[in-house]
Amino acid sequence: MPRSASPFIRSVSRRRFLAGGAVTAVGSAALIAGCGGGNSKGAASPSGISPAASPSEAASTPQKGGTLRLPTIFASGGNFDVQKFVPAQYTAAVWRTCGNGLFTIDPKTGNPIPDLVDTWSFPDPLTFVAKLKPGAKWHNKPPVNGRAVTAADVKFSLERIATNDPAFVRHSDYDLVDRFEAPDDQTVRIVLKQPFVPLVSALANQQAVIVAPEVIQKFGDLSSADAIIGSGPFILDHADTTQGGAVKRNPDYWEKGGPYLDGIQWTIVNDPQTILSGFQSGKFDMYQVATIDLPSVKGLSGVTVAHYLAPNNFLQGLGGPIDKAPLNDIRVRQAINLAIDRKGLGNVVYPGGDFQPAAVIANPAWGIPSDALLTRPGFRQPKDADLADAKKLVAAAGGNIELTITTTSSFPSFYLDRAQAYKAQLEAVGFKVTLDTSDYTSFKSKETNKRFQVDTLSPAFATDPDSLLSGAFSSSGARNYFSYSSKEFDDYIAKERAESDPEKRKQIILEAQELLLKDLPVAGFANWYVYSDLAIRDNVKGVQLGGIGPSGAQAGDQSFQAKNIWMTS
Repeated sequence: MPRSASPFIRSVSRRRFLAGGAVTAVGSAALIAGCGGGNSKGAASPSGISPAASPSEAASTPQKGGTLRLPTIFASGGNFDVQKFVPAQYTAAVWRTCGNGLFTIDPKTGNPIPDLVDTWSFPDPLTFVAKLKPGAKWHNKPPVNGRAVTAADVKFSLERIATNDPAFVRHSDYDLVDRFEAPDDQTVRIVLKQPFVPLVSALANQQAVIVAPEVIQKFGDLSSADAIIGSGPFILDHADTTQGGAVKRNPDYWEKGGPYLDGIQWTIVNDPQTILSGFQSGKFDMYQVATIDLPSVKGLSGVTVAHYLAPNNFLQGLGGPIDKAPLNDIRVRQAINLAIDRKGLGNVVYPGGDFQPAAVIANPAWGIPSDALLTRPGFRQPKDADLADAKKLVAAAGGNIELTITTTSSFPSFYLDRAQAYKAQLEAVGFKVTLDTSDYTSFKSKETNKRFQVDTLSPAFATDPDSLLSGAFSSSGARNYFSYSSKEFDDYIAKERAESDPEKRKQIILEAQELLLKDLPVAGFANWYVYSDLAIRDNVKGVQLGGIGPSGAQAGDQSFQAKNIWMTS
């Protein structure tokens, strides 16, 4: 038993990160309008999440001025190519303030809403047509120099994101796209191979930022901060991967209303105690508070704490390629599933927090309800029966089974802390467990190239459940790290992608999750429905909550709504 009487007790400094250290923003799933419909300006069906009223929402008239100061976390070795793999939400945050997508995410509902798009429709089930907002233009700096944003720019960007290369981790979101077209400067047409209901959600993903071809031509890719040239409400002032960055108001922004802020400043702070201290001293304006730190924050003058349900689309658990020993033995995966104590693990990740177990999808609009999970093996409490069954399975699989858990010391709550808890839990049923810890870039390389046995999974996906299910588990999924191939599962994906009726589609998605819990391509799913606490200074106005799960550093959550945030004196 490592370091203490309980394998779940961690240092206070580390535990602060556990409750508040998410790395990316995700939101409630949303459906586009039914195929063939003429829906234009709106997003589609409700998310199933009850939006929380932010204490910063006010009836007063927005005013200009002020710099929003946010802490952020970042992994070494990262870069700014938002259309490829992004190791921290900070990258997407800077891009989503400086750039636009065709769609963005409504922070209060999690649904896609138009960004560059003015009107859109599905004239038939295989064709998506959008008209760009008139007047949209690039930043007034080389190499674009304020020229108009065109449909050709959109076509170029989407084709790049859809590149069939492991570095472009969202490419399977577009595997039903036959072609992208730009019939004129204002019209974008996407022709599908088959009906694809979640298309609009994919287009709203944080990484689906539209860039100009000239920028790629000049810089080669988007890895350099100098390449952060977009069409958004803010312009990059500076950014790096060690100190942080800042953006300033775009004086030539083309859309009415906002931005109101003079700018946004991110400070990279990878120590949770320093983030807390910085907020207490007035250095930061917003901060996701770990439950154990609430007493230290609630008493601060001029600060309000919002408590709200934060859906997420992380794939969380412990798994690896199931075509190699020992995970190719279903008994081994079943034993791992039984051995994991989700309640105990949740107390590690969210000490003292408000959470309930989830499984594959931790969004109550789409996931299996907690009460349905608590009656089944692996999730039930107490764990006595699960542990006894796990020991029998380990013995039946030959005993003396060695497992190497690949993890990273970066973002400990998502990786190292969980790995240490998994190790203790698995050893309790007879596994011999070794931890393989490396820097984040090396860790993700091992994961992407399947050079690992099992790892502490925590990749993030787009808001619609299709992104996670198809991206991670379909035979052609860009992040199918598990070598999982199931015709039955692929059939579920094909059905849900084509189903425009929300209730019917939800049922298909639930059945797909049940199949995953039976086949266990992820040996142990470990996810939670979580309530979060966001501390906001009272002079920060316009923040909306409820549709996007928070990142502990607030790097990305506010990027979707930065244009509409303002500050009073």
